[in-house]
Amino acid sequence: WVPHRAPRRNERLLLHGTTSEAAARIMKEGFAVTHARSGGVSGRALYFAESSTKADVYAPPGLGGVRAMVFCRGLCGSMHYTRDDEAHRSEDWSAKLRSGECDSVLNDRAGTKNTFREIAILRPELVIPVCVVWYRWTGAVCVRPPQRKG
Repeated sequence: WVPHRAPRRNERLLLHGTTSEAAARIMKEGFAVTHARSGGVSGRALYFAESSTKADVYAPPGLGGVRAMVFCRGLCGSMHYTRDDEAHRSEDWSAKLRSGECDSVLNDRAGTKNTFREIAILRPELVIPVCVVWYRWTGAVCVRPPQRKG
């Protein structure tokens, strides 16, 4: 692992929404492809978001409504770029990951569906979980800190 940001290795802050139980396991044992979902655009891989809104979609409420989001450092290396509308083509993006043709896949749904980008990585050693943020939805649209007087 690189001790500080390494742009040539395409290091990024990645967010991973998951269950509270899975977040605790990830922090203890790291990521494992055996626990990864297989229904994504890139097949069975580890999926991350750049946006907390996107990661929150995959963070179901647990006991007391608490959700979990894992903040990670990820080395994305050589990225294969795709758009959501390309997901239905016959080409299998997971084959690019498995062959080593790329280190990660960036699915740019922002450009086609006006939503968020997601990143798929096959090799768990490229992702280091840093911390878990535990949170609840408050129902508030925006919470602003109080204004200072004077």
